Amino acid sequence: MNWDTLVIGSGIGGLTAAAALAREGQRVLVLEQHDILGGMTQTFARQGFSFGTGLHYLTGVTAPGDDEARFARLLNTLGDGTLRFQPLPDRFDLVRLIHPDGTETRFAYGAPEADNWARLKAQFPAEGLPSTRMPTSTSRRAAASTP
Repeated sequence: MNWDTLVIGSGIGGLTAAAALAREGQRVLVLEQHDILGGMTQTFARQGFSFGTGLHYLTGVTAPGDDEARFARLLNTLGDGTLRFQPLPDRFDLVRLIHPDGTETRFAYGAPEADNWARLKAQFPAEGLPSTRMPTSTSRRAAASTP
C-alpha cells in the first residue's frame, strides 16, 4: 500500500498528528518500535505496584479564550465532537511521601498553583523554599547548573 505520511512514534504527539492527518484524508502509517502503542502513556509494574507514566489530568483546557482551550477544540475535532471535560475540584490529588524511617507525610495537591506552593512551604518549613515559586524555565536552568 502507498502511504501519504509516515509518523514515527505512537506517543501522544504521534497519534494526535496521525489522527489529524487522517481526518484530512491522508493515508497515514504510524511506526512504533515498542510492542505497545502509546509512547509514554502506558503503565508499568514494579514490586506489585502499577504506575501510569502518561497524562493524569489537564488543567486550563476549557477556559474560553485561553490558549489551552485550543487543545480541547483539537481533541473534539479529531473525535466525534462529544468530548466533555470534568472539572477538577481544588486539592484533587493526594500526595503521600513515605520517609526512610517509615513515617508518612500527606498533603492535598491541586489548583490554584499559588495555593499549592504556599501549602508545600508550610508542609516542609525546614527546606527553606522561596516565598514564590520560580518560573519553570528558571528552575530548569538552576537544576541543570547544580553539580
